[in-house]
Amino acid sequence: MDLRVKKIILLLSLFVSIKGMAQIPVDYEHSAGAWYMLFTQSRVSDRLSIHAEAQHRLFLPFDQRNQLLLRTALNYHAQPDLMLSGGYGFIQGWRYETDELSVYPANEYRFYTYENRIYQQAVLKNKIGKNKGIVVSHRYRLEQRWVTANNATNFSGRARYFLQVDVPILTITKSPSTSGLTTGNTSQLYYSFYDEVFLNINASPFSQNRFFHALAYKFNPEVTVKAGYLYNFIGSNPGFNYHRFQFGVWLKPDFRKKG
Repeated sequence: MDLRVKKIILLLSLFVSIKGMAQIPVDYEHSAGAWYMLFTQSRVSDRLSIHAEAQHRLFLPFDQRNQLLLRTALNYHAQPDLMLSGGYGFIQGWRYETDELSVYPANEYRFYTYENRIYQQAVLKNKIGKNKGIVVSHRYRLEQRWVTANNATNFSGRARYFLQVDVPILTITKSPSTSGLTTGNTSQLYYSFYDEVFLNINASPFSQNRFFHALAYKFNPEVTVKAGYLYNFIGSNPGFNYHRFQFGVWLKPDFRKKG
């Protein structure tokens, strides 16, 4: 059998298997859901850039809304390896949809919570290893959160520490682009993993811990795609730990005037 045909059959089998998972009644918190994400960081000057992101989070790979997260920020590039940010996020959450509609009031069945959040953060990066190819990122974030549920709004504070390591696997040198989109002539396949710890400020200290690993492909300095797996451990309620696939696109357009 032709190798290309084998690859097509393998991909179709994988898709059918994953789609089939979404049709089987499961415990939603322990099922393998998915997060589909878009991140942009638009450079507007040597010191400033604008961050915007949207995340569509599902209880299952292709079904059952969990959260919609929208976030934006203004970034100040203090140094090549130091970025300071202040931003705002809106998060809307839904309950898992079941046939047991009577367990929730009619006006609360699907819409569960929403949150307004402001945050401040600092991101530090450094390069290590052979040819300084490994990129290590540290992100320190403070959040002030107003969460509304059951017609009541509660305030809470939270601190987050994020450690990410990107390890190159393959770097490809290309001919210079004439499209105007790219600013570099190399692309790169790399392995990426991170660990992020969440700490409550005005409650029991430990909130949750996220561990993520993925394969990423950087087409050029402005376009990167990433696909991987995340495990989230909930400290206050281990019964709600969950697994999620993640698929993300990172865009970094540069609007600075070229000399």
